[in-house]
Amino acid sequence: MLELSKSVIRKEGNMLEASKTRGVFAILLMPLVICPQRALSEPQSDTGDPARLNSEATETRVEGAGSTTIYPVLSAWINEYSRLHAGIRISYQAIGSRGGSRQLADRTSSFAATDVPMSDDQLAKVKGRILQLPIAVNAVVPVYNLPQVPQLRFTGSTLAGIFLGTITKWNDPAIAMDNPGVDLPRMDIKVKHDFPSASLSGTLDTYVMADYLSKVSPAFKKVLTDPSGNWPVASNIYKGAEGTAGFVRRTPGAIGYVWQNRFHGTEQYGIVKNADGEFIAAFPESLTAASASAMSSIKTQAPDFRVSITNAPG
Repeated sequence: MLELSKSVIRKEGNMLEASKTRGVFAILLMPLVICPQRALSEPQSDTGDPARLNSEATETRVEGAGSTTIYPVLSAWINEYSRLHAGIRISYQAIGSRGGSRQLADRTSSFAATDVPMSDDQLAKVKGRILQLPIAVNAVVPVYNLPQVPQLRFTGSTLAGIFLGTITKWNDPAIAMDNPGVDLPRMDIKVKHDFPSASLSGTLDTYVMADYLSKVSPAFKKVLTDPSGNWPVASNIYKGAEGTAGFVRRTPGAIGYVWQNRFHGTEQYGIVKNADGEFIAAFPESLTAASASAMSSIKTQAPDFRVSITNAPG
């Protein structure tokens, strides 16, 4: 489930407009599509049917790779675009943000999708010009497993305390203060998180959560200067294919965070206090409002679209 702002993919004058799908809330980063100056278009040599060869020779092929989180909606866009434009064939491999950026840098793909934009150092090593354009907004949400407890509210400092290891019980006064009147169990908090360096595809939800916690908690920022580093609280080991979501779903007292499109609806998710002091639920409207704040940042602070909108105002 992704929240999409009104976005377009443009190829040689053709435009595909994305409609808004269901999305979520507030701890988020803007996934980007990265496009070079030109698309890959290579006519195929063959000795087969002349009519088919002529058709293939005039076909434009656009090959992309990258983020797995955006794959469902990107696949839908590609299918619809291909239906409207028979002469253009677009393919996309969901191999992870790092893999996509690497293929783009090697010029083996014509575009890539990544949840974290390429840095100046990465761009300097690439031949040719690369444009980084925001096309969709995704979200990272805290998920937990307390069946007997209604939906919980979290301030940023409370979440930081959990991942710093200073809050270890679910009935901790900090959690109780965020949730007045809620009967919280005296149960150990079991933390699950992953690290971006763990695989080629990475776990960029950790990058987003670390970015958010570093903004709302000076203590967290002081301890964790590198999102890829080991967090203060060791992560519970879980070998299931569903990763953090599976661990939380099967472990009473667990807490973690997941991309919203990997949220299956069976997990409990937290309502987080925003920069304006309001506890915001996971609705498309709240994510849309958060992403809208990026425009002022782009106009006044950033030379391009590479801005973080975690803990956004409004």
